[in-house]
Amino acid sequence: MFSLSFTPKKQLFGYDVQSWSPEFLFDFLNKEKIKYLLSEEDNVTTVSLDHLDLHFCFSAKPSFFHVYINEKDFRIFDEIVIRKRKEELIQLFKSNGYPVFENVKDLGVGMLEFEAAGVTFFFENQFVDECVIEIY
Repeated sequence: MFSLSFTPKKQLFGYDVQSWSPEFLFDFLNKEKIKYLLSEEDNVTTVSLDHLDLHFCFSAKPSFFHVYINEKDFRIFDEIVIRKRKEELIQLFKSNGYPVFENVKDLGVGMLEFEAAGVTFFFENQFVDECVIEIY
């Protein structure tokens, strides 16, 4: 089983970020016998692992993917991030070399983006509700 963790620009779930592709994910999921749902729409392949609340979205043009994470045990820099407050995340990222962030409020939803790390957090009632990892 893979690790529910992310190290910006290095590893996602224990694997080098450069190795991730739809083929890599399918091979891994099939080898580990992990059930998933697959959908394809507008050149985007989405693989959902509902039992872990993870959703992988791959786009062919340009080549990138996003991972939408609501899993309560998900870690960044070895710390669980879901349900953290904004101030805690800012300190965590600052202490790991990512001091620059953008605080956004879009359509009433609080967002905190660490663009250099490829991570965006969404908040509900002042706590992280969802994390989005972007890898290009």
